[in-house]
Amino acid sequence: MRMPVLLDARAGLLGRPGGWERYTAELATRLADRVHVVPSRGPRHQATSVLWEWTALPWAARGMELVHLPAYPPTPVVRAPVVYTLHDLVWLKHPQWQSRGGRLYYRRVAARALSRVHLVAVSQAVADELADELHLQADVIPNGVRAVPLSTVPEVRERPYLLSVGAVEPRKNLARLIAAYDKSGLAGVVDLVLVGRTAWGSLPPGVLHLGAVDDARLDRLYRGATAVVSASLYEGFGLPVAEALAAGAPVVCSDIAAYREVAAGAAQHFDPLSETSIVAALRAAAAGQLPTPAPALRDRWSWQRCAAQHEDLYARLLGGHP
Repeated sequence: MRMPVLLDARAGLLGRPGGWERYTAELATRLADRVHVVPSRGPRHQATSVLWEWTALPWAARGMELVHLPAYPPTPVVRAPVVYTLHDLVWLKHPQWQSRGGRLYYRRVAARALSRVHLVAVSQAVADELADELHLQADVIPNGVRAVPLSTVPEVRERPYLLSVGAVEPRKNLARLIAAYDKSGLAGVVDLVLVGRTAWGSLPPGVLHLGAVDDARLDRLYRGATAVVSASLYEGFGLPVAEALAAGAPVVCSDIAAYREVAAGAAQHFDPLSETSIVAALRAAAAGQLPTPAPALRDRWSWQRCAAQHEDLYARLLGGHP
């Protein structure tokens, strides 16, 4: 029997590999027989998504005792008690790193909604920011990570490569990463391979950018990389770092709160604002001087565990247990 809980699955239908899209899709799949998941298809564009939210969502939520919005902030049309997942506070702390649409939408809608919903944070780093910046409390339920099959054959390229995974957008700090790579003297020895969709922002010409790839290709790339590097200026969790560690790839990444939490000592960190620091980290990575992740990291994050924790949260909020 399903709980009287509606899960908004829109973000999981976008067909994009980002963190909150994957989080939504994983919850929708794993909780499909425990809660009411809507919609089952579309909308795939922002305009139709907003229209759906103001029309179909209130209708679907009739009779529900709880509505979980795992990606989009709640609007006033949702009358039932709301659980809202915050993946980061970039719209509040660093609006300059958002698209214009994101700044207009999130700053207005999310800020108004936070005080009247039950909050879930995907990391302790986000929960701490909520407490420090807005004096709000949140349940912490970490993201899961896809289990890379041990039988996955590593990608073989003409030269060894360092891998960076993430959308092309300003906070990923790709311009500084590429500049540091150019200064490192590694170009004749090892490639820098970028993977991720083009969001808002651009890359200089000549950069080896594979664009978005499917999960199977991404697994092979993780397995074949000399190391995975992430130079993000800000993250709420950092799925690429967690995925790389779970896949057994050495990781070098920014010294930011979310990455320190996710890596838990298993990665080498650098100052993302310093090209000199990034250069040193890239050279260490190319020379094989990074720690090899322990096998136990494969099981540290689980989407099944993440879904079970959400189910427990729903039950608690519905009065099912303390």
